[in-house]
Amino acid sequence: MLAGGVPFTPMNMVHMQGLLPPDATWSVCGVGPNQFPAAIMASIMGGHIRVGLEDNTRALRGKLAEGSWEQVEVAKKIIENAERDLATPAETRKILKLRNP
Repeated sequence: MLAGGVPFTPMNMVHMQGLLPPDATWSVCGVGPNQFPAAIMASIMGGHIRVGLEDNTRALRGKLAEGSWEQVEVAKKIIENAERDLATPAETRKILKLRNP
């Protein structure tokens, strides 16, 4: 667990989401072996996900990731299996209220 973080459990995620306003935009960033289980839960619950080597150096089944792209591929499958739409970079900037680079 990270300092200031909440341990990942399905119950914790449901509780934390319940504390948000109904129209809140939220996302999860699971660290280490919790990265993909947290991503699966968030996708099912309507949240957004973030993956990358800065949070987890592994891909699926504990295999050392060759790059963040491997984790992005897994995240893409998670989102598609949850029957959610993938956001384009432009849509992501809009969701996060970021300016165009």
